[in-house]
Amino acid sequence: MDKIDFEKRIQQLLPYLRTAGDQVIQMREESNFKVMQKPDDSPVSNADILANSYFIDVLEQYYPGEDLVGEESVSKEYTAGAERLWFIDPIDGTRQFVSGDDNFFILIGFCLNGIPSMGLCYKPFTGLLVAGSVDTGVWSIDRDNRKSQLTAPLWPVGTDGSPSIVLKRPDPELKQTLFDELGVKRHPYIGEQVDMLGPLFGLSNGYASYRETAYWDLCAPAAIMHSAGYEILRQSDGSIYPFNDGSIKAEFYYSLPPNTPDEVKKLLCSKVMSF
Repeated sequence: MDKIDFEKRIQQLLPYLRTAGDQVIQMREESNFKVMQKPDDSPVSNADILANSYFIDVLEQYYPGEDLVGEESVSKEYTAGAERLWFIDPIDGTRQFVSGDDNFFILIGFCLNGIPSMGLCYKPFTGLLVAGSVDTGVWSIDRDNRKSQLTAPLWPVGTDGSPSIVLKRPDPELKQTLFDELGVKRHPYIGEQVDMLGPLFGLSNGYASYRETAYWDLCAPAAIMHSAGYEILRQSDGSIYPFNDGSIKAEFYYSLPPNTPDEVKKLLCSKVMSF
């Protein structure tokens, strides 16, 4: 296949993100807005479903033959080992969306040979897009299409000089050991932005999740942080955790600065894998 022009792909998809964002906000404000429950008791709205179909159609039009997985698609199967693979979360933060909160996002992530290589995180309420690829680095693009390059800090950086990371469902003992022995604080969840992207805005220094998480939630922010130079979870052989292994969920995941001390990574991984 031809070499991928990631910058072109970002520019192609931006107007569709804006259109979809405006449409889901309008749907929420209209009387025909409907909320349903999934089998796992999580909410889903007709806006989620329509936005999912919208992005599937757009991606099939521009990138025919590439594998697609949407959170609200009936089938979530894809070709194991797929060279080019998309993951779509049409509304990340559905609970916030249906409750009237404006902290929800549209996530589109792309994997090349299993590695998250391009990510788009769009916040409809503010019109801010955070976009990153392995070729372009990471940028924010506001509603007026003004671009600003984003960089992520190295370890450790924090408001009081101590590193802090977002931890999803950590073992209480692990959380205490991180602080007592390594001086690493647990950062509060970040409502105004996707948690993994916190370092780009000076809000945290990293991210680790012990909660089973779907690839459509992880792929876009993982691609963005990978593009910013962060280390996204590596396996014991040094390879990046693959997103094209045929499954759709990760039991554990982290995103950390490249100079994070080994003892921090080893402790984070100790509950789930050998490092």
